[in-house]
Amino acid sequence: MKKIYFLIALSFLFACKNDLDLSDLTKEKRNGKIKTISTSSFYYDSTKAEPHLGKMFNKSIREFNLNGNEISLTLVNEDDEVASIKKSSYNEKNLKTESKEVDKEGNLLYSMNYKYDNSNNLIEINTTEYNTNQQYKQVNVFDKKKNLIGTTAFKDNNEIDFRAENIYDEKNHLIEERFFLPDGTMDYRTKSSYDDKERLVSYMGFANDSSKIWQIKNAYKIFDKEGNWILQQVYKDGKPINVIQVQIEYYP
Repeated sequence: MKKIYFLIALSFLFACKNDLDLSDLTKEKRNGKIKTISTSSFYYDSTKAEPHLGKMFNKSIREFNLNGNEISLTLVNEDDEVASIKKSSYNEKNLKTESKEVDKEGNLLYSMNYKYDNSNNLIEINTTEYNTNQQYKQVNVFDKKKNLIGTTAFKDNNEIDFRAENIYDEKNHLIEERFFLPDGTMDYRTKSSYDDKERLVSYMGFANDSSKIWQIKNAYKIFDKEGNWILQQVYKDGKPINVIQVQIEYYP
């Protein structure tokens, strides 16, 4: 479970400098005073007219406060039904302190508490899973530039679940991730590259023997009046597989 949450968290940071003093929207290179972002992911269907929208397989609705940080995340399944809702709280420094996730009936699924160091780096995430009563911990390490360079995730019994290391370029872009099994063996690694707008355009996965497992490429097709992308085509190993459509609501 923790590894999934870690990967989801990183997915919002791919195209940004990993400075936790910045808001979520600033990290994601989004412009304007955004209130909500609704993102729908579709299978690519070449038999359909452009943008080749096939069946929707998931949707997320994110709400942001005026400081640009996410306060609510609603996940919708392929049947267009709410799967879960996560709401987050912030302190007077605009740092996230707690998140709670519930299912569509309002039953509590997870709660997450966040701890920071004196430089406002997110050094620890403690998660409770209420379906199993298990608890997980994620411990983060940062460099002097406030880049997240290492993560260790622990199981309920305090055993290591996995470790991850991050490498950045001279512009503080996350360019390589390395994931390790509990015994220290590398599980796999990824490499990322960006365009001149600092948007993620290529994401490649490699096995521990350096053989390529997959390559994901993003093509940003349509932008709104604020310059935010609202349509993206996703390619895997050179073939179109998904279309991502975004609707953005701005604060007045």
